[in-house]
Amino acid sequence: MHPITAALSWLGERAGWSLAVGMLASLLLPSVPESVLAVALPITSASLLAVAFARLDIASVTASWRDAAARRVSAVCVAGLLPLSIGAVTAASVLLDLDPTLALCLAIFAAAPPIGSSAALCFMLGLDAAVALQLTVAITLLTPLIGPLCLIWIAGIELPVAPLALTLSLTAIIAGAVVSGLGFRRAVGKRWIGHHPRALDGIAALAMLCFLLPLFASVKPVLLENLALAAELMALVFVISLGTNLAVRALAARWTHHARAGAYGILSGNRNIALYYASMPPDPVVGLFVALYQVPMFLTPLLLKGRAAKTRPDG
Repeated sequence: MHPITAALSWLGERAGWSLAVGMLASLLLPSVPESVLAVALPITSASLLAVAFARLDIASVTASWRDAAARRVSAVCVAGLLPLSIGAVTAASVLLDLDPTLALCLAIFAAAPPIGSSAALCFMLGLDAAVALQLTVAITLLTPLIGPLCLIWIAGIELPVAPLALTLSLTAIIAGAVVSGLGFRRAVGKRWIGHHPRALDGIAALAMLCFLLPLFASVKPVLLENLALAAELMALVFVISLGTNLAVRALAARWTHHARAGAYGILSGNRNIALYYASMPPDPVVGLFVALYQVPMFLTPLLLKGRAAKTRPDG
């Protein structure tokens, strides 16, 4: 094995620990200027998503659409996930009388597509990775159009950036990720990717560190000066991530099998909110929300693995 591949594989096997250490180390770094953050976040967000697209097997995605019933259910999920999510968090924001910044945080969560590694999480937990891959790709590609419109029409959010500018920024990040990811897959070959999945995990860990280090460093003043707000946001991110995951899983289990219901839970609770933050002017509170939201996502495999094992049907 090539030394670089071996080093990336070593990092990939320890990705969880490296990211945890990176989060802590970022608190020791000096604060990052907004001008640097405005350039770094779109690039690192696109890099993160590019790794997911590098794993993408077009044949697998195409094959997953062959079943007519699966196509109908998937179409409903693609069309309804973002609007229904935004409607739900808008109602919650009104009932709880949240201040505009927290309402914006919830709206960004609801308007974001599933994270690029949703299929990998589902595979790890014994859930329906095929449907997760299919829906993640479709919803991500539609997000630049659906997301901003839903934020304006359903949530009535006053965006910190012009809607057209947000759409164009989201489109640029996602298009850059698709081109980079598929270009990397073509360059190294799907055989290398198939034989060295841990090396790709290592690349993903590096991309995540490049995203987290400046983000956590930029929100450090808010985190240290307002621990009460940080605790409130930490509670919020766990509720919306794991709470949404488990609630959707329980609801979907009424009409589909465990593996697919669990996949719908993963897709609903683990969102790529970094896409929106990278497309908007930096805000310290929203940035802290985005940074803390990574914590329950990292813990998802650990917290749900035992549950997956207990609830997986025999045979």
